[in-house]
Amino acid sequence: MTRISATILTFVCCGGLLPAMAQPKWDVVKTFQVGGPGAWDYLTVDPQTHRLYVPRSTHTMVIDGESGKTIADIEGQKIAHGVAIVPQAGRGFISDGGGDGAIVIFDLKTNAILG
Repeated sequence: MTRISATILTFVCCGGLLPAMAQPKWDVVKTFQVGGPGAWDYLTVDPQTHRLYVPRSTHTMVIDGESGKTIADIEGQKIAHGVAIVPQAGRGFISDGGGDGAIVIFDLKTNAILG
C-alpha cells in the first residue's frame, strides 16, 4: 500500500510541473527597485489591474506594475506574510502572523482597511 501511495504521489507532483515546463521561455520584462523598511515575504500580482502587493513586515506596499510607483502603503500589520485578492468581491486579505495572528481585509480599489 505504501509503494502504491508513493507512486501516485510521484505522478501527482510531476503532473503539477507540466504547465510550468510547457512554457518555452521566460523573460524579465521589467525590474523595479522596491525600497523601504521591512523585509518582504510572499508577493502577489493582480493580473487584471497589474498591481503588485508586497508585504513588508509592518505594512504592505501596493505597486503599479507598469510604472513601478507605489500606489498605496497599507499599514498596521505586525508581521505581514502574504496577500490574497478576490477581484469579484473587491477585497484583499493580508495574513498577519504577529501575536495571535490576524487577517487584514482591505478594499482593492481604495486600499482602505475594512477589518
